[in-house]
Amino acid sequence: MLFVDIHGKYLADSAAAIRELFITASKNQRHSGDLLLVILEGHYKPNKFNFAKLSANAATHGMKLLEYDIEDNDVIWPEVETNNVIKIIADGYNCTSSEFIAETQNINDTKDGEKINQYWKHVYTVVGLEFLIYLKVWEMDSYIRKLFQISELAIGNGYDWYLETANKTKIDPTLHKIAKNELRDRLIKNLKTANCNQLALLIEDSFSGNLRNAIAHSQYYLINQNIDLVKYNEYVTVDAWLNKLYPLTLAIYKTFIDEVYNTTLPQYVNHADKHMHKVPVMLGDGIIVNLKNRSQSGYGSWSF
Repeated sequence: MLFVDIHGKYLADSAAAIRELFITASKNQRHSGDLLLVILEGHYKPNKFNFAKLSANAATHGMKLLEYDIEDNDVIWPEVETNNVIKIIADGYNCTSSEFIAETQNINDTKDGEKINQYWKHVYTVVGLEFLIYLKVWEMDSYIRKLFQISELAIGNGYDWYLETANKTKIDPTLHKIAKNELRDRLIKNLKTANCNQLALLIEDSFSGNLRNAIAHSQYYLINQNIDLVKYNEYVTVDAWLNKLYPLTLAIYKTFIDEVYNTTLPQYVNHADKHMHKVPVMLGDGIIVNLKNRSQSGYGSWSF
């Protein structure tokens, strides 16, 4: 159950914290195009030349440019697709916290054991669906990478073209392979270093590694209004799930999506529109090239 009143409060808190991160990253990024590279997921592809990219950039900078790439704008971004899924589930199972408490009290007042059991089975089924969303959000490579890369910009580091999450299949010695759990830990450390303490606290309050593992491996039981994490000999109350872990996770995620796709990316689209449809970016070896935007609406359509 998504409590819309609780979620609304977290949305306000998260929006302020996410905005602070983006302002700090924009101020401290080494190159003005670094935030755009985060959004477009610039990456290094050694020896995977795409001769369709032979352009003025390539003519100037040679084959080296062809080792760098960005994600195709024509795909549906994983974060956007997940946000659509969240809306479907959340819209189907939402209420205010007071409505839930009142309904629970009314069911308990019946003292009808079968009716009470059926009520909690329904609640547990909804919580089980929400578990899948929680896992999808906190295991999404692109989401974790973007958050981490922006936190790196916030502390003054340049965009890392070579970053890959460690569960990628083919290992290249050039790439910086980092496991997602390490990325999350370093993200928190970066946020605190950048004085984005509010977002660090919100993420710490919303993410539980043990709960994530229990959901991923189905090592939990829903019983007596608790989530029993059997492997870890601990439990999370359904109340904590409904009032903090789930609504806060969704709030951070939604405000991040809004900031990326409704604020920052359109700003780059507008910038390109005023500068011959180009935005300069820095490659991993320090070369400055232009990203071209061929669309003046929406998220744009970017390429070298």
